[in-house]
Amino acid sequence: MQPPTAIPFSPPLTYEQWFLSPFIRALTVSASLGWHNVTILNADMNPNHDFAPGPEITDDVFILALDGVVHTELYTDGRLSKQVSTVGSFQIYPRGLNQSHGRWDSAVKALFVRLPHQHIVDTAETILKGDPEAVELPLILHSHDQFLSASGFALHHCLQRGLQNGDKNGLSELYAESLMGALVSHLLYNYSNHVVRPVNLRGKMTPAQQRTVREYIEANLHQKISLDDLAKCIHVGVPHFERLFRATFNCAPYHYVLQCRIERAKMLLCYAHKSLYEVARYCGFANQSHFTRHFTKFVGMSPTRFSNTCGKE
Repeated sequence: MQPPTAIPFSPPLTYEQWFLSPFIRALTVSASLGWHNVTILNADMNPNHDFAPGPEITDDVFILALDGVVHTELYTDGRLSKQVSTVGSFQIYPRGLNQSHGRWDSAVKALFVRLPHQHIVDTAETILKGDPEAVELPLILHSHDQFLSASGFALHHCLQRGLQNGDKNGLSELYAESLMGALVSHLLYNYSNHVVRPVNLRGKMTPAQQRTVREYIEANLHQKISLDDLAKCIHVGVPHFERLFRATFNCAPYHYVLQCRIERAKMLLCYAHKSLYEVARYCGFANQSHFTRHFTKFVGMSPTRFSNTCGKE
């Protein structure tokens, strides 16, 4: 790319407007799934050789390079930064960042994860010392972190799977929320401006809390179950709930809900003699194909074979 010339002032774009820019070749968004607590976008972008204004950053944004090797230039706060983006490298654009301008020399695919400020505050309140409202993440350009890379790719696949299945049961949303919680905690723990507070790793749910959560899950297996729904059952924040849940049940809420759905499916197949379509619907799976895939993975045989052999072994 040629050396930068004077960069003209441009009116700030909203986050949503920026993704309508002409260099965006293709875009998939979680909004089409009706997710309430997770906002992620996959963007295929053409090369952009002229400096383009970045969006107004009202929430922290995590960006992961999914494909391509790209030379980029970012102009912000009167400084020019030159970086090389490779697969798995990440960026953090902190909220309140002064308008930036950027350009890049090759096509690139990237995942954009919006980190709502309230989620940052709620998580910081449980793992960091000091005023959670004052927690800040720094501007990070094209760095590498194995955990963040793995979490970002998992969110990418979660979005693709949700779009394929329609996510009628909210399973992809629940999994995405769990991934978001882990990603935000890792960012705050390792990159924020606050000191980590000692965490009581022995903290578990009381027997009454366990019963309340189990009863809620069993009563709502046929529909979407979000982390926010589960946390409200015992009147705690989502980050604290996730830690309590993992310490109590030794697994993530997503996996526990999925196991409960599989167990109900086994009962319906064995004793109620329901069709695969009915079982998938009663157990909260998006469709019959979605149900069959998860059932086979967990049980080691297809639902049809399980139904045929039930009570005969």
